[in-house]
Amino acid sequence: MFIFSFLPYLTGLAIDDLLKQKYDMLFLYASALLTAIVFGTLRRLYDTRIFSSIYISKAKDIINTLKKSNLDGKRIISRYQLVGTYTDFFEFTFPTITNIFIGIAVAMFMIFYIKHSLLIIISIYVSLTIFIHAHSSKKSQKIEYQLQHTREDVAHGLAENHDCTQFLDTQKLLMVKKSDIESINWCICDSLSTILDITTILIVCNSGLTIGEITAILLYTSKITEKTNTAFWFFTQIRILQMSDDLLKKSN
Repeated sequence: MFIFSFLPYLTGLAIDDLLKQKYDMLFLYASALLTAIVFGTLRRLYDTRIFSSIYISKAKDIINTLKKSNLDGKRIISRYQLVGTYTDFFEFTFPTITNIFIGIAVAMFMIFYIKHSLLIIISIYVSLTIFIHAHSSKKSQKIEYQLQHTREDVAHGLAENHDCTQFLDTQKLLMVKKSDIESINWCICDSLSTILDITTILIVCNSGLTIGEITAILLYTSKITEKTNTAFWFFTQIRILQMSDDLLKKSN
């Protein structure tokens, strides 16, 4: 993941080199890509072996806890499905967010290295976007608690052959409410990223930079907006993990 973070800069160097009929940077770029692919494959092969063990260990503990609770069997089954959030977080979310933070940090450093003044604008964008995502995910979490309870109510109602219409209607309203929060969140953040992209283009095209440097900055800016926007997904996963841990330890 660290190697991938430098690829936009290497891309710019390769472009400037090719314009001079040289190929050294292109070979370096290709070598960096190959190295990143090899290490990425090895990491993924190793991850599954580790996190499957974590899942089984956690599942055994949760089963014992739920069996001692006051919940009926149908609700236990519904709640047990939350166990997967633990391994999903450590196998997928944690490596991804590590990659995101490294990518953003390296991108900001490289932009600062190429064009100092852009760092202030990008820092403001990153700070605002992360704050908005964190706030929105917190509001979504409250609704997710309610959604989980309605899912349990539906599972219980089906097992007892009861009418689940009321629970399903409630679930629909909650899903719409959650969607509204997320839609507003993305509207604001997409607007911010659009402003950043336009501002960056205006600045770099009037700064006397080489084509390679302009390419590197635009690629890094694109990487920053992409990775920063995944912060909403990260905060959502954190909230779901908290919710799962809370519900799995409750006895009602």
